[in-house]
Amino acid sequence: MSNLSLIPVTSKNRRAAEELEVFPHQTGFIESVAECMKEADQLAAWHPMCIYDKDSIMGFTMY
Repeated sequence: MSNLSLIPVTSKNRRAAEELEVFPHQTGFIESVAECMKEADQLAAWHPMCIYDKDSIMGFTMY
């Protein structure tokens, strides 16, 4: 059973989030986390979140 949670991106987990990579077949369709973070830095309407399974970062989303 997984324990998924959404945690806001902060200065403490931003680097780990930006190190996440998309699958090769997704390249060109999905922006990198770094690109998303640049947008979020410029527009407060974006809310970047890390997806954790227990204590391990496993994904990224932004709403």
